[in-house]
Amino acid sequence: MSSIVAAAFRWVNACVPKAKKQVVFCSFPDYSDNARAVYEEMIRRGMDKQYRITWLLNGAAPDTLPPERCCRQHSFKGMWRYFRAKYVFHTHGLFGNCPPKRQTVVSLWHGMPLKTIMKLDATHPADEVFRFTYTIATSPLFQDVMARAFDCAPAQCLLTGQPRNDALFEQSDVLRQMGIDREAFDRLFLWMPTYRRSAIGDVRCDGNGGAEEGVAFLTGEQLAALNEELAGMNSLMLIKLHPMQVAIPAENREYSHIRFLRKTPGLLYHLVGAADALLTDCSSVYMDYLLLDRPIGFVFDDMAQYEANRGFVFDRPLDYMPGKTVEDYDGLTAFLKDVAAGRDAFGDARRAVNEKINTYCDNNSSRRLLKEVFGV
Repeated sequence: MSSIVAAAFRWVNACVPKAKKQVVFCSFPDYSDNARAVYEEMIRRGMDKQYRITWLLNGAAPDTLPPERCCRQHSFKGMWRYFRAKYVFHTHGLFGNCPPKRQTVVSLWHGMPLKTIMKLDATHPADEVFRFTYTIATSPLFQDVMARAFDCAPAQCLLTGQPRNDALFEQSDVLRQMGIDREAFDRLFLWMPTYRRSAIGDVRCDGNGGAEEGVAFLTGEQLAALNEELAGMNSLMLIKLHPMQVAIPAENREYSHIRFLRKTPGLLYHLVGAADALLTDCSSVYMDYLLLDRPIGFVFDDMAQYEANRGFVFDRPLDYMPGKTVEDYDGLTAFLKDVAAGRDAFGDARRAVNEKINTYCDNNSSRRLLKEVFGV
């Protein structure tokens, strides 16, 4: 928004009376992540009978959402629902991020950050305003990080855990919906890299910008060899690309034991919970995966470049990364073989780091948040 439009928007929002029983949700991607988890908990509790709930969407309405609850975000109807809402939940900011005090806005964000964000990110516009009533944190350690990142009071950072993590503990048929027969494989590896070169949102290039095939250090030949390694282990690897990542050559190739994903049916964290081991880098997914106490491999061959380009919220990030560091193809296959053989040298380290990162290790984060916001 331009400064003039933003000022006019704030003025209108401040003037419009708020409907005490009106709630708005918005997320990126649409209908996903922490916002979806909170919404689904409200539905399970029957709160949709007490509150008028609206989802602000940028794309087509999901089949699982009643049409009357869906509005285009950038439409008069969508903005009016936002102006009238007493409660607003979002994951990536919404309409200028400067609500009036009588509107309760919860910035759910999208993970506890290892990489710098907002005020901690030297490349972020210093004068950008990002205001809310509350955000969330998973531990006192991250209450401090989030307070510094958003220049807010620590009391605004609710210690609830991440609502999306509730799905890690739930049984689901997500693999069946994806056409995957879990019984056909001995194990499932999930690789979730953060973006190196983004195409939407905060468009930027971090780290090495992406290698030849766009998957860490892997070449086309190495991807083919990796597929054969996985076949020999009777294992399947799913590589879930970040929604902001630019298109990469590798995702257009077909393999027998590697699948590239841009989206998943249902909640992404049902898939995360189904994985026997995780591969990632500085993505916040690993902090969530610690709750399951399963092996994690950190594929981070460009860590020095990433630190120079983007930076980390901790001076010694490796102290918070309890798993094997993978910097080349041999290191990757060694990690896979260790998991296949049941060798796990990082169990104690994972549990120690988890105590710092996750105060709660259960499936009640959505409930805690609803209690804080609605008192129920």
